[in-house]
Amino acid sequence: MVLASQQDLTRVGPGTPAGELLRRYWLPIAPASEMTEENPIKALHVLGEGLAMFRDKSGRIGLMQERCTHHAVMMYNGHVESDSLACPLHAWRFDLEGNCFVIAYREKVYPIAWANAVAYPVKRYAGMLWAYMGPRPAPEFPRYEVLDRTDGRRRITVHPSRKRNWLDLVEDALQSEAGESDGASTNFSLASDGIVREGNLENDPASGQKLIFPVAFETDRSLCLRTPIDDAHTWEVIVEFIPDSEPMSVDPANEEPEVVYGQPDAAEDPNAALRGFFFGTAEMKPPEVIKMSDEIKKVAMGGFFFDSPAEKPGGFFFDTPASALPVEPERYAPPQQHSEDGVALFEALLHHEIQQMQEGANPMGIVREEQETPVEAGSAQS
Repeated sequence: MVLASQQDLTRVGPGTPAGELLRRYWLPIAPASEMTEENPIKALHVLGEGLAMFRDKSGRIGLMQERCTHHAVMMYNGHVESDSLACPLHAWRFDLEGNCFVIAYREKVYPIAWANAVAYPVKRYAGMLWAYMGPRPAPEFPRYEVLDRTDGRRRITVHPSRKRNWLDLVEDALQSEAGESDGASTNFSLASDGIVREGNLENDPASGQKLIFPVAFETDRSLCLRTPIDDAHTWEVIVEFIPDSEPMSVDPANEEPEVVYGQPDAAEDPNAALRGFFFGTAEMKPPEVIKMSDEIKKVAMGGFFFDSPAEKPGGFFFDTPASALPVEPERYAPPQQHSEDGVALFEALLHHEIQQMQEGANPMGIVREEQETPVEAGSAQS
């Protein structure tokens, strides 16, 4: 038997082992505030697929393949018509489900079934837009404590797209830190929804951090979310929860948090000398630096080398193709419950969950309506 190589697992396109696994999860794709009545269309790449996102006249969000099924023109150059996105060439329309139709004489609607497009469901929650790109029915929306709390407000920090693949970033965050020879030690434990990291020192900034499988990192007040753009780029956003001194009820489904764009400053990070905590260099300082709170620093681990400040929201314009490589099936035993090597534990878990998926089972953390026992998940309003 041939094991899936490290390179195989960095590929995220349709048909790839990791790509198919990641498509089983709801992934963040943009702050909800970016989709406005004045700017209702956005081009982006997610998991190696070029997509066009649009906001219809009722405020609902659609996500479809980037090219029209008629003459392959880019749909993000089109325009919004009522409940659909119209092609810029012949004005063929596509609704939120990807159904194609034309409006003819006297507003008569003519469906064109052969031209239906690939479309994905989108949810709005905690100020973010989330897409599900896997097989239907879609699973229940994941439950993150940072997103579900109602006794405060959230702040979203959007970083420039990273020129690193998703697997490198996850494994960097699970590396044991330098200085463990001085009495410090780190242990990683398997949880029902991921991996928990615990250190034996009180001032360990990573202690208590949880990897929520497959790509999110959470502490009690911060959530680091990553969405692979393609095989070599990853989009990154950090949601920070700020408790109110006078708690008031906040509905995460309709919340409009503050959204900022930028990159952190290494000079302000006291842990920058430690491997896995680099946030950049002084030379990379953007014109307007976003200062990071201690809570964000605890969750934003893993060599965050930000390349440049974001010139505008988005920036998903990459053409790297994602090709599916055949991987000969291999049997993987369930990962052990505890390990001092977080990377090894994650890789064992990743292989096991891919195997579970390929055998028709739901991977870790996925709950669908027909199941009675949820695993760290819950529903959310659209």
